[in-house]
Amino acid sequence: MELTESPSKHIILMMNNLRISFFKYEDSQGFSLIELMVAVSVLSIFLLAVINAFFGIGRGILISKMHTIANNLAQEKIEYLKDISYYRLLVTTQSDLDTYGYDNTTYTPETLTVGDNQFTRRVVIYKVRERSDKKLEEVSPTTTDTGLKKIKITILWIERNEEKSITLTNLYRDPYREPVDSTISGVVKSTDGVTVLDNVKVIIEENANWEDYTAAGTGFYSINVTSGTWTVKASKSGYWDSSAQVTVAKYEGETQNFTLSAQGRGSAYGFVYLGSTDTAAVGAVVTANDGLSSLTTVSSTGYWYLTDIATGTWTLVISSGIFYQQISSVTIQVAVSTGVPNYSTNPSSSSPKVILVSTTTNGFVSGKVTDGSSGLSGIYVSIGGDYKRTDVQGIYWFELSADSYTPTVNPTTPQGYNNSTYTSSTTADVSVNVGQITTIPEVALARAGTVQGKVTSNGIDALPDIIVEIRDKNDEQVATEITGSDGMYTFSQLPVSGNDYEVQPLLDTGESYSSGSGTNVPVSVTVSAGATVDVATFTISGAMGEISGTVKEGTELIKTGVLLIATTVTISSEPPEFNQSTLQGGSYYYSTVSLSDGTYTLEVRGGSATYNVYAWYTKLNGTTTTTTREDDTTAVAAGGTATVDFTW
Repeated sequence: MELTESPSKHIILMMNNLRISFFKYEDSQGFSLIELMVAVSVLSIFLLAVINAFFGIGRGILISKMHTIANNLAQEKIEYLKDISYYRLLVTTQSDLDTYGYDNTTYTPETLTVGDNQFTRRVVIYKVRERSDKKLEEVSPTTTDTGLKKIKITILWIERNEEKSITLTNLYRDPYREPVDSTISGVVKSTDGVTVLDNVKVIIEENANWEDYTAAGTGFYSINVTSGTWTVKASKSGYWDSSAQVTVAKYEGETQNFTLSAQGRGSAYGFVYLGSTDTAAVGAVVTANDGLSSLTTVSSTGYWYLTDIATGTWTLVISSGIFYQQISSVTIQVAVSTGVPNYSTNPSSSSPKVILVSTTTNGFVSGKVTDGSSGLSGIYVSIGGDYKRTDVQGIYWFELSADSYTPTVNPTTPQGYNNSTYTSSTTADVSVNVGQITTIPEVALARAGTVQGKVTSNGIDALPDIIVEIRDKNDEQVATEITGSDGMYTFSQLPVSGNDYEVQPLLDTGESYSSGSGTNVPVSVTVSAGATVDVATFTISGAMGEISGTVKEGTELIKTGVLLIATTVTISSEPPEFNQSTLQGGSYYYSTVSLSDGTYTLEVRGGSATYNVYAWYTKLNGTTTTTTREDDTTAVAAGGTATVDFTW
């Protein structure tokens, strides 16, 4: 039988013929078994294609739906967080970033159920700074606020037994942020006036976030700053630091060139063997932690020679694959070539000969901490979660696995690991190689002191969670702190070069503060090295509180959003139209929409006022929408929280 038409049409004709034959010719022979099998096979292929297409389309719709929901959940959280004032949007701690990779303290992960699908929502708040090339980069949570924060929301869910995720980010700008509209730039050379120096760190001492490194081949640097008078410092290992005061006007650029004088240099030499004195450790690497020399390799005879080592006492590491030898107490003199090891080194030897037998899979990091001239002993340095103290020369030493690290000198946290007499400093990232020393450029810490005070709601009762800022003589924000449950705040490690400072709480519109200096007048303080200055108590008027709760239909949380308004006036029926007349009428209105987990939070002015809280729930019934209202009243204390739940 030949099929000349489409299979489906042919099957229909066959079935019709079968029906006709049955009724009209009961004694006819009917279809053969082969014809019936062919018909069923063709029909099965057709139906299988239809079923696969149906499931493919359904799967595509489901995937698209899941991505749309996830995107909406991320956008919802971003808008919620941006409703918080810039100063009260708390940055994710370094501890949370290191342990979890997201905020697990302030904005903890949420599990959200939409329909039958479950999503996890995670938050990270970063501090962000503008680099000299106008690009943005994330900085440590402990650095001075730059006026920019990045909100990062990640949504995770399971799709066909696989974990899926999307991430949305958004920048949040301090509305009072001073634009970085001026520039200080220049070239750094050696004392011969010809040789340009690369990788010189140039910083603005009053704001450690403003820095740059000179470019290779040109020695050029450029730092974007706000207008003012700044202390610019250039530093490079093996050279003496150089500083200058620079005044730059708004929208202008100033040139500040530097000439750095090289410290004294010497050299070292020796012989290296593997296992026995007969096998030269050809290609073994020799490095020192002086910060000036580079590295050298061992020749076919086992001989090595390392030049341009800064004068002083250092540690050398010799490595070949997993074999290595560390030699400390190596003293280098100007224009003298020193055999290593020798009688004065550790380990000591009567001849400059080393046999490599010890093994390691790690590398080494070393550097020096000074007060600008002399080494500082007993200063903690943090690298990769480990803490080491500097020796009597100000030198520190780490043995670490091969990786990239961000060292912090005199870290502000945890307690007990910082010296409040000096500032804290975070260096550029360093890479650690197996068996080699990576030397960090010398870090000079400025003398510093501490400022502390208290914030209250009435001069006595503590007011927690208030952000307090301190600004330096150039009106640049140096740091912010949040009052604890006792209303106390502390600014530590403030450089004395920033005197005089001004301290004030950062409040929302409608709030005010008073202190010994008057109403809404910052308190001026002078910081002394190693001393603590107590600031007059701040009393906040009209301090904010919170109204929070849940919205339910029966016993089920409403996940589609409920409009909520808290106000000191009466709303008769529909939500009021917010226009200029309404907003200038002297009445407060606070509004939000409940989240997809059925909860809401309204930040309102705390105090003696009683708030009317209204909630409108819009529901779809077929093609008809209905909106019903519930209301309640509550009082909110300054800094307090009131709970108001709504049920339809």
